[in-house]
Parts: sequence; structure tokens; C-alpha cells
Amino acid sequence: MRTNYLSPLIGLCLIVVLLGNACTPNRPTPVADSESEQITAPAADIATGSEEQVTITFGTNHVSDIEFYEPLIQQFEQQHPAIQIEWVALSSIFEQANSDTEVLREVATTADIALINASSIYGKQAERYLHDLTPLMDADPSFDTDDFYPGAFIQHPSNSAIYGIQQDIPIRFLLYNQSLWEAQGLPPPTPDWSWDDLFAAAEQLAQQRGSAEDVYGFMGSWGSFSEAIIAVFTQAGLDLTAPADEMVIDQPATAAALERLAQLIESGAVYQHPATDSISSNNLTALISNEQIGLWNADIFINTTLPFEVRAAPFPMPPQAGALFNNEDSWAISAGTQHPEAAWRWLDFLSRQSARSFSTPGLAQATAIPSRQSIAEEIGYWENLASRTQIANIEEVAQFALQQDTTPPFFATIDWEAWQILYDAVDAVLEGDSAESALAEAQTSLDEVVTARLTTPSETAETEPIVVATPPSEPIAEGATEIVFSVPTPFYETINMVATRFHQEQDSVHVTLVPNTHVGGIDTTQTTPSPDCLVGMVQSVETRQFLDLSPLWDGDTTLPRDAFPPALLASLEQNNAVYGLPYFVDVPTLQYNPALFNAANVSYPTADWSLDDFVAAATQLTQDDTSNPQYGFAIVGNHTPILEWWLRREGVTLASDNLQWTDPEQITAIQGYVDLLTSTSPHDQFAGHMFTQPLLALQLVADGQVAMWLKGDSFFGSASTVYNLETIAYAPLPGGTPQNRIDDLSITMGLHIVPQTSHADSCWQWLKYISADVTGISGGVPCTYRYSRCRAFCPRVRSGTERCVRGVSGGTGSDNTA
Repeated sequence: MRTNYLSPLIGLCLIVVLLGNACTPNRPTPVADSESEQITAPAADIATGSEEQVTITFGTNHVSDIEFYEPLIQQFEQQHPAIQIEWVALSSIFEQANSDTEVLREVATTADIALINASSIYGKQAERYLHDLTPLMDADPSFDTDDFYPGAFIQHPSNSAIYGIQQDIPIRFLLYNQSLWEAQGLPPPTPDWSWDDLFAAAEQLAQQRGSAEDVYGFMGSWGSFSEAIIAVFTQAGLDLTAPADEMVIDQPATAAALERLAQLIESGAVYQHPATDSISSNNLTALISNEQIGLWNADIFINTTLPFEVRAAPFPMPPQAGALFNNEDSWAISAGTQHPEAAWRWLDFLSRQSARSFSTPGLAQATAIPSRQSIAEEIGYWENLASRTQIANIEEVAQFALQQDTTPPFFATIDWEAWQILYDAVDAVLEGDSAESALAEAQTSLDEVVTARLTTPSETAETEPIVVATPPSEPIAEGATEIVFSVPTPFYETINMVATRFHQEQDSVHVTLVPNTHVGGIDTTQTTPSPDCLVGMVQSVETRQFLDLSPLWDGDTTLPRDAFPPALLASLEQNNAVYGLPYFVDVPTLQYNPALFNAANVSYPTADWSLDDFVAAATQLTQDDTSNPQYGFAIVGNHTPILEWWLRREGVTLASDNLQWTDPEQITAIQGYVDLLTSTSPHDQFAGHMFTQPLLALQLVADGQVAMWLKGDSFFGSASTVYNLETIAYAPLPGGTPQNRIDDLSITMGLHIVPQTSHADSCWQWLKYISADVTGISGGVPCTYRYSRCRAFCPRVRSGTERCVRGVSGGTGSDNTA
């Protein structure tokens, strides 16, 4: 039997969902700014039960959330002076937990109220870890349940208690290519169409246009065919949500359904993602853009204009197959809270706020709606839906789906082991086994699971009461100078660990971190509290924004100037002043697939490669095989920066006042680049800032069909990788002189002191410390020459050398020196 790759992928995606990281991007986040009108809490609300001030903790997954919730917290506390809100980050819980039960346990002991993924709330342990909201709702006369859309309240299937209120409600529907649909003479789907109707249309849509351009009928969620499995087996009378010991799968009706499913997949009526490819939303949307998919689940977002008209269609009824999982966040109160009434006040307040992402174009906001009807009306959700999505019938279909589909997410209610066994049976039939034999083997496996569960002692039930812990606070040492350090939110938690070590090693300076979403060019006078120093993106040195560090540095013998490469330090110098310390740098590299070099007997790239050497190798590594072509070079990011790099290597000055496009040397340089692409790459057009061509190249890289490509997160604007190669090797960029090779480097983050601070000396002590620590490094390499930092950042460094050999951007690494 072949290796099942789709099911584990879906399982991984769903684990991410259960841990609070939805597989769907663009999660709406509440805001409080001038662009979003707020609906304030009503005057009448329930009592806290005490006149004394209480503090409750509010947890969310992302550190960046504090930017949006802080104004709401301030507004709430002004309205409710007896209640203080303390925000806590839950990201480490979601990253480290292994199950929805573990998520619930850790969240319930960390925060009084939390924003967690709705799928987690359907877990078996919700009753133990979460507070039933029903009594709180009933006790609040201002809480109007009729203001909420169906499905807003997460009612647990086992005891009917309400354990969560959704921030937004998922709207499940389908999209289809109207041109393909009409070309086959298919009528538009109706609200009462069945899965048999869908499969019949999908069979008619499937076409053979050549091995690389087949047209598929139906593509399920994220490239899977899970919806089709659920539909055919449910129609055959198999209850996939039943306990494993009640399921009987080796019966004639199930075998017939399995054969039907296999036929749908093999004919192309139902899309099956190739097992040799890595799944990426970019890959899936490229198929849709190329008019190779007739009908697809709307959870595959298309936020760009497509070259054909798209129409919406409801899921066939009953909608279980459409409700695979719930990616929306929900508010839940811990069963261990000591202040349930105060937590409810905050939850009720949050439920009355709008969400900022609903005002942006695209399908992302069409697949979810604010839970409160009043908020949807306030932001003009329905009035503007068609114009935002460019889908004429979207409102009609979304309204129907919202009213009809209130089922719990399918993958939150199934027995996962039983599902995996059934999925293996589907794989076996697709490999050529008979349906009867595959189901007989599946039934045997299922019986073994049931027997094992009966004979294995159950885990000892937890008896300790659930209590929300008091958040740890780091005291400021007596006599210490407190400085405020502004940190981009993606780096907040890692730099917080550095600050903790800093406090443990000395007690004269205390660093208070303040997260911000502005990573460069921020107006430090407008942040609250005003920072003394910061880490941020380095685009250019602005003397009005940063303090000259020269007087501090000149009087410090512990940090020599030559600790930093002169070229990097020079980018922060101006008129003999130094306006920051380099933190880390993007080092663009030539990446390559050594297996292709070995197969072609071509020597690996070396540090002294010229552009001619690079072109010669790319030419030698290109194989024009129509069935499985191999390319010597491909672009995996934006085209424009790589053209600019090529021209600089050829000595072309890119300053706008010096460009002479009719100059013979410039024409020769551009022609050389065109020749490289046309003779060694898959690119048949200059893509500029469009991602269609780079995404094509990414998939070719993942499939092992590209020998070399350039990588540099900030310099080349590389797209997200989909590499599944066993080994990726690195080499310096080819060609050039020492001077223009220095120009390849780009400082991505710098350490600065603001001019307004009265604690410059303390900031300098902290900046020196953090510049020698690599905990927060992400998307770059350390900027100092210190070998200790290199070893810390590159744990696989060879003994006896001072060269970093790990992947410079945190990707798959190899033991080749960059």
C-alpha cells in the first residue's frame, strides 16, 4: 500500500487549527481606532459581586494582538473602573500543546477569558475546563441573544452547554468557474441540489487537455478530497461521527461507495493532489487561475482578480461534508476563573466590537461574518459583499449557507483513528486493491483499535481543581533604572527571553518591553509609553529619529568597533556619527540542488564563480525533456530585484539619472539576462512583481527540477518556500567585485536609542547585551564577527572553523558554507 500523505497533511492542518493557528489566513482582529466605529457596552450590566477592584486575565494567541486590544482594554476599564484587564500571550501554549485537551487545560489555567479556536471547544474535556456561559447570559438583561446569527453560540453536543461565543461565524460555500460551467451546458447549482448532482456536474467538467493541463471537476478543502469521502460514505448510510465500536464498514453499500469515490478521483471529477508535490495555497490557487478547476471549496482564498467570472454555490444538503473544521476564533471563559461575572462583562464588551478585516476587499471576509447582526449592519457587510468580492450572487448564497449550516465542525466530532483507517482504505483502492478487500482490512484494523481501547487502562482522571494562575510579574530591582524598549511584535516573545536573562545577570537596568507593529521609520514620540530605545527595520538613517551612539561607544572599551563588519556599520553612519548598532543582516545566497549537480557531473558552485561560470553551469544543468524537464536556474521570488542584481554585477549603474538604455554595454547586460532566462529557466515572461511565475518555479524546485536559484528574504523578496528536498546547499552569489558583493548585504534589523530618552547610558548597556545574543534572530544572521554567536546560531558548524554553515534564513539547511 502506498504511503498516505493527504490524510496526515489534513491531520497536521487540523492539529494547527486545534492549537489555535487556523490554516486559513487573514483572521479578523478587533480594533479601536478612528476608522472603525465601536459599539459600546450597554449601561445596564451584571454586578461583579464585589465593590473591590478585581483583575482578570485575557489571553490571545498572537503577540501582535495587543496592538489592537489595548485601546479596547482602556475603553472598557474607563467604563468599568472596578475591573482591570491584564493581557497575556498564549502563543507558546498553542505552539507546544499536542491536543485540544492540552490546549484547553493550559489556557484554562492561564487566562480567565481567552480567544481560542472554536474547534478546540468541541473537545470532550470542555465541560471540565470551560465555564458554561448559559447562566451568565441568562443573568444579563442587556444581552440579546436574538442579535446573534445562527451558529454563534458553541453548544457542546454532549451536554448542550454553551462554552463559547464565536467572534465571527464561518460561512461555508462553493465557488465555480462560470466559463467552464457554461461551456459544458451545466445549469447553475440550486439550493436544493444534492451531492449526486455535484458529482454529476464534476464528471462533466473533467477534461483531458494534456498531462500538465487536465481540468478537474471538484477540488475540496485545501486540495483534499475529504468532502467527497464524507459525502459518498454518508450517502451509503455510514455514520462517520459514530464511536469506533459502533462502526461497521465492511458492508456492500460501503464497498459500492468506495468504488464510486475511486472512480470519481481517477476520472478527474474529484481532484487528488499529487503525492509527490508539497501542498501550498499558492499551488492550489494557481490551478484555479489556470482554469483547471471547475468547482472548489471557498476556503481556498482567491484575493486577486481572476481572468474569468466566478459564481458562488451552496454546499449540497445535508452540509456535514462542508463543515470540515471551524477556523474562527471564539471567546471562552475558564472554569477556573475566580471572577466569572467580571469575565462575562469583558466578553460581552468584546462581542460588541467590529472587526477590521471586514472592510478590506477579497474573499477572506466573505467566508466569515461578525457574530452579531447589529455589527454586520453597522459595517454594511451585506450591502458591500458583492462589490468587495466581485461575485454577483455571493449574498444570496452566503445568506442561505448562514441560515442552513449550523452543524459542528466535522473533524471536531469524529473518531480520528477510525477516520485514518477509512482514509487508508481509500488509498488502497486507488492503488488497485478491491473495495471489498480494502474494507475487510480496514474493519480488522478498526476492531483491533476497539479491542486495544477496552484492554488498555484508561488514564487517571484529573482531580486537581482548575484555577487560573496569577500572571508572573518580574519585579524591578531596587535602585534599577527602568528603560522602555520598543519591539516589533514578531520578535516580542524571543526578545523577552533575552531581557529575562539580562535581568538575572545584572540589577542596575530593567528593560520593559513594549510591542509595536511598526518595524521601521516609526514616530517614537507618538508611541505610548514613549520608548527609550528600540529594535526595528533599517531602511535609512534619519538623524531626527535616532541618537548618535558615538559618545557612548567612544567611552566604552568592552565593545570594539571592529566587532561589526565595516560595510554593515557604514550603513548606519553619517557625518562621523553612528545612529544604531546592526542587529542582524540578510545575506543573499545562491542555493542549489546538489543531487542534480552530482547526476550531471558538474562541480558545485565556489566562492570565485564568475557570472560566466554561473551561466555555463546553468546551461549544462538544463535538460529539454518534455516529460520531465530540468532547469539550470529559476526565480523563486520577485523578478525585478534579481534583474537589478544582475545589472549591478555587469557594472550597470541603476541611478535613474544615469540610466542610458541605448548604451551598448547596458543592452549587452540586459540581453545576457534575457538569454539566461530563455535558455536555462522555466520563465517565458518577465514577471515583475507578479507571483504567477515565481510560484511555478517554487513548485519545480520542490519537485527537484531546478538546479539553482537565488534566495534572500529582504534583498530578493523571495516568496515562501515549498521545498521538500532532502538537501539544499548554499554558495555565495556568483560574479562581482568585493565592493559590489558588499552591496548584496542588507541590514534587516538595527538597535537604536531615541533622542528624547533620559536613560541613554542604560539603553547602551542593554543594546550591547542584546547585540551579542541570537535568541531573537529570525530571517537573517548575526551582524558581529564573534565566533560564539556564530556557533550559537549555527549549531551544526564544523569543528575548527569559524564559518556558519546552517541555512541563513532559518530554512532547510545543509553543511555547505554560505
